[in-house]
Amino acid sequence: MHNILDQDGNLAALLDWELMHLGDPAEDIGNCRATLIEPFIGWDEFVNHYVAAGGDPVACDLEVAIAQSVWAHVRGSFYVAQMWNSL
Repeated sequence: MHNILDQDGNLAALLDWELMHLGDPAEDIGNCRATLIEPFIGWDEFVNHYVAAGGDPVACDLEVAIAQSVWAHVRGSFYVAQMWNSL
């Protein structure tokens, strides 16, 4: 929750620099789809806002977003395992 900025009680921005790299915007959307998008806003409504704000509609392919969500969970599990093994 430390990576979220809000304005007047609404989500204004997501900040996350530790895994920063040039990549596909679908990766970012997939990373936050399950935890930050769908619990608070429907997928179609999110896509409409994202595209209206200048986002790439190709990055909003639901199948790609789901695949990226799975990859985010696998990657997170790997990081947790690394931390556990370093104890």
